[in-house]
Amino acid sequence: MANLFAVRVKGYGVEDEEIEMGTYSIAVPIWNYQGLLGTISVSGMKNRMITIEDDIIRDLMEAAASISREFGYIVPT
Repeated sequence: MANLFAVRVKGYGVEDEEIEMGTYSIAVPIWNYQGLLGTISVSGMKNRMITIEDDIIRDLMEAAASISREFGYIVPT
C-alpha cells in the first residue's frame, strides 16, 4: 500500500529488479475523460536507466500528458 501511495504522489511508478535481476522500468499513467486508460513505460538495464532516470521521467510525463489530452483528459497545470 505504501508503494501505491508513493506512485500516486509522484505520478509515476518504478519497477526495480522485481521481475528480473538487472532490469528497471518506469511507468506513467495515461488518462482519458473517464479516468485511467493505461500506461506508457520504458524498460531497460538498471545500470543505464538510473543514470538518466530524471530525463526519462520528464519525457514520459510529457508524453503521457500529451496522449491523455488526445483522449479528452484535462491535464492539471
